[in-house]
Amino acid sequence: MKLQFLSSFALFSFLSAFTVYAQPNSGGPDNFGYTYKNNLAPNGPTYQWFDISTTGTVVSGLSDDNFVGPYTISGFSYYSSTPTQLYIGSNGYIAFNPVNISSSAAQFPAIPTSGVPNDFIAPLLTDLSFGGASTNPALCYFYNQGDTIAISWEGVPFWTNNSNQYAGDNSFQVILNKRDSSITFNYKKQSGSPDSAYTTNSLSIGIENATGSDGLQYTRGTTFPVANTSVKYEFPSRVRAITDLAVNWVDNSENGGIFLNRNQNYSPSINIKNEGNQNVSANFRATYLLRDAAGTTIDSASTLINGLGIGSDTTILFSNQLPLSASARYELIGAVGAVNNDSVRVNDTLAIRLIVLDSTITSQQLDYTDQTPPFFTISWIGGNGGVATYYEPPYYPVRVLSKRFYITNTGSANGFHGILYDNTGRQGTFGNILDSSFIPSTQIVTQAYVVDTISPPLIVSSGGLYLLWLMDGPDIGLGRALEVPASQRTYEVINGAWSRYRDADSEDFAMGIEIAPLTTNLELGQSSLNNFKIYPNPATDQVSIKLNAPLGKADYQLMDLSGRSLEAKIMNFGSELRLYRGNLKAGIYLIRVGKSIGKVQFVD
Repeated sequence: MKLQFLSSFALFSFLSAFTVYAQPNSGGPDNFGYTYKNNLAPNGPTYQWFDISTTGTVVSGLSDDNFVGPYTISGFSYYSSTPTQLYIGSNGYIAFNPVNISSSAAQFPAIPTSGVPNDFIAPLLTDLSFGGASTNPALCYFYNQGDTIAISWEGVPFWTNNSNQYAGDNSFQVILNKRDSSITFNYKKQSGSPDSAYTTNSLSIGIENATGSDGLQYTRGTTFPVANTSVKYEFPSRVRAITDLAVNWVDNSENGGIFLNRNQNYSPSINIKNEGNQNVSANFRATYLLRDAAGTTIDSASTLINGLGIGSDTTILFSNQLPLSASARYELIGAVGAVNNDSVRVNDTLAIRLIVLDSTITSQQLDYTDQTPPFFTISWIGGNGGVATYYEPPYYPVRVLSKRFYITNTGSANGFHGILYDNTGRQGTFGNILDSSFIPSTQIVTQAYVVDTISPPLIVSSGGLYLLWLMDGPDIGLGRALEVPASQRTYEVINGAWSRYRDADSEDFAMGIEIAPLTTNLELGQSSLNNFKIYPNPATDQVSIKLNAPLGKADYQLMDLSGRSLEAKIMNFGSELRLYRGNLKAGIYLIRVGKSIGKVQFVD
């Protein structure tokens, strides 16, 4: 699906120079040594379709502009690595990392490109679709047996802005040969063309390494391979020596932005990986830097690492506590020092977004932008797409007070849906719906945040939250901001399918959630929803919790002020709970009954 990128504060035109590649019969080598030939070249491959429709596994979950996986693989060498898993994209590619490759400004990327996405193989990178009308015939198969790994896309149409949301027919495959690490693209059928919105570079075919520093383009432009074409990439017989140390991640493997509490004890961590094909035996230095919004380094430290083997990585947890006394936006940067003959320097540093909040004030905003307009606009052609962002509060338990969306324009849409999920899905993805609302366009003031109050407030004791903005009609727009570094916590949602946002490395959405500590404005003996009373309070050995209505199930919990669950004897008498102090120390505690929270104090 094509994404509409609009400016909410200025109208402008942008003419981008582009390169249209022909389809030469042979090409290369790239820096690593890969070469390719098609079936028309002397000594080129013979076209032979490898049918895996009955022997392979049907790939499920593909939609429009998304990817699925990982699929476990082994024994195949790709550039300097031997991947152990791959992901399959709806837009005609496989990748060795979880990346969504979609069009930007109605073009697909040149190969190689130093910025993300990287580490992929693209037999037919274009705007394809497994979504739209239920009649869409698209199928995909995965095969991994013996010395062959194969992925076939069969009968896959282009995304087209028509009643079915698709048109055309493409059948193609990529074959990875474990014996010689060659890569073969086969094209069985090609008819139709991408949506008319694509006028240049609607197609990109080629391979790219893990850093984007090397790759080999077969073609880019608007001319598609004809049926019965085969293209074979040969792994070099003699591999060039490559030394490459890289910052693999900072704080977390997703390089995702984080929220911290002011004066919180926090020690940074970074991961360094040897991405080259040479052992690094010499010592090298790993460093972190904390920079404020002005780019001033306010804290840093480094340590010496004693070499690193091919394909190995090491995680450094610094003992330093970051000086987080001010509520502000920061960059946390990881860096690896230069080593002799390091041939790739673009991956020697990596930064994540770090935002410090003050939990002593009434409420805080979880929003990765600086919340300062003007913003650009994000909107989907067709009016049925959405975007989402993932947040982890800096403290628990937390009350979620509202959802916030900066709407730039409403167009002819009915409005939008705002949906909040927990992260109990598979591998921490979106799970249960915690709150859902529809905001009609008649209630929207554009160029401002729409605040959707959650009443009663949600209480979250652990985990993260996904906030989804979903269009209900064409041309409604949400604010988006160019961010460096971006949170990398953003997603695009099309036809119900979630995928990493295509520009997650450089943009964030102007939306978020308002939170507050449970203890804010909460007095001893009072419940947050005024549905129970605690007495006596303070107490020496036990307290009674008088409920407004009988409690049907054991939905209660004792916690300390940080939200950590505590063991205590609690007896349920229907309309009353009785909490026994036992060996609890003197102090203030939180008692949760259903969704309501109260404070209780034990004294000696």
